[in-house]
Amino acid sequence: MRRHSYVQDTVEIGEEEINVVVEYDYYAGCKGRMYMPNGDPGYPEEPAEVEITKIYAFADKSESDISAKIDNAEINRITDLIFEEERNGWYEW
Repeated sequence: MRRHSYVQDTVEIGEEEINVVVEYDYYAGCKGRMYMPNGDPGYPEEPAEVEITKIYAFADKSESDISAKIDNAEINRITDLIFEEERNGWYEW
């Protein structure tokens, strides 16, 4: 089951740090199974997935998507953060 959520973070664009809101969809995946109870073949594991759907500046009332301005290293860091927190539960920052 996919779940839509968001997280606040700070990213660097050039030399400027910007507070952003990251909207994303999270799918927890499911464990595979070798065999069904009746002996039929099972099914493969489905890994967890994160899809970042939108990133916008926290102070921007228009909520314009700025994800194209953010480099891949920052996107990967945010994705890793979301995976870690989704697995372990979110905490107050």
